[in-house]
Formats: sequence, C-alpha cells, structure tokens
Amino acid sequence: MNISHILLTLFFPLLYLLAAEPIDNQNPLYRCTTKSKKVVELKKQDDKIFYNFGSPNQPPELEIKKSSHEVEISMGNLSGNELSNSVSLTNGAYTYTVIMKINRIAETQEPEHGIIVKKNSRYLAYIPCIANSVQGSLLDFE
Repeated sequence: MNISHILLTLFFPLLYLLAAEPIDNQNPLYRCTTKSKKVVELKKQDDKIFYNFGSPNQPPELEIKKSSHEVEISMGNLSGNELSNSVSLTNGAYTYTVIMKINRIAETQEPEHGIIVKKNSRYLAYIPCIANSVQGSLLDFE
C-alpha cells in the first residue's frame, strides 16, 4: 500500500464526519412566521439552543445562542383558563419568550403562537405568529 492510499484511508472517514451536519443544525425544532412576515426559529444542537429572528432567506436580524441551562423552558404551565408551553432566552436586558398557549376550556381549542418581548422584565410587545405557519413543537425542548 502506498502513502497516498494510506492518507486517503485515514482522511476520507474524517472528511465524512466533518461534512456530516447534525439534523438539528439544519432543521429547526420550532419555526413560525409572524404577521410582519418575519421568521422565528428555535434550534437545538447538543447542549445549545439557538433563537433566530428575521426575514426569510436573509441572515437573521437577531441571533441568540445559549446553553440549555441558561434557557428557561416551561411546559404545561397552567394559568387560569390557559395552558402554555414556552422557551425564554435572555439577550442583555431583553428576554424573548416563544410561547404556545391554548384556552383549555374553550369549545374550539385553537393554539396561539407568538413571541413575548420584555426589557428588564418589563413587557414591551407580543408578536403573534400566523397559525398555519407553525412547524414543529416547543415540546421538543423538554
């Protein structure tokens, strides 16, 4: 066996491992489009959670990357008539909470998705998502 065969034998498996990207890096666990046509994505890779917000097919306007212990994940939270699931990420003074809530006693239970934005724990805005644009589930972050 010559040196080029040895190098190819050693290099090819390494190249394959480097080229193979985890599915979670390519496909968000949760994605929705807001009424202002912005896309919200949550991804998880290993111990990291990524929040991206921005126009489709453009670099994100806001990217947040946190380890899972820095992210607040709340599943099955009961508050009055509502049942909600949420993932909250902090970026400086701002907190972005991606939320799904449902009126659990309503005759027709339509989930509502959106983002709550707070600055220093003070409510700034709620950005609703278009219902039929939601892909994935916040339950995947549990």
